[in-house]
Amino acid sequence: MVVHRNSQSISFQEFFETEAAAGVVLVGCACAALALANSGAAATYHHLLDATIRLGAGEHAPALTAHQWINDGLMAIFFLLVGLEVKREVLAGELSSPRQAALPIAAAIGGMVVPAAMWTNVQQEAERPLLQVRVDDADEIFGCAPAF
Repeated sequence: MVVHRNSQSISFQEFFETEAAAGVVLVGCACAALALANSGAAATYHHLLDATIRLGAGEHAPALTAHQWINDGLMAIFFLLVGLEVKREVLAGELSSPRQAALPIAAAIGGMVVPAAMWTNVQQEAERPLLQVRVDDADEIFGCAPAF
């Protein structure tokens, strides 16, 4: 018996087996969120993000807004996966030799040093320097992951 597969299901499956699939989905979701937040449905979108979601029952069950679940839960899972991928690349992948890892390491150091140097320069020239420093969250990894 010969089973014929639908060509659409094969292409869908093949797409999600590629390395770029997660990035395409990520960029698509980010674009959809931007479009919703800046459309006529913005109030509904923000109301949905402010909705409280409780996991479990009882007084000790965590109850956070959808926005907090995304920031604290899903982003933690995302960065865990990014960390595991980096570890795999360092141990057995394309970053396993110091020569191949040199450029990404230099880029990471530059990504920390250049903004700090720019902030320091601006503060030295300011009439009233700021007493606080903005700490970046590493959302850059989230936004740049699709490019890699």
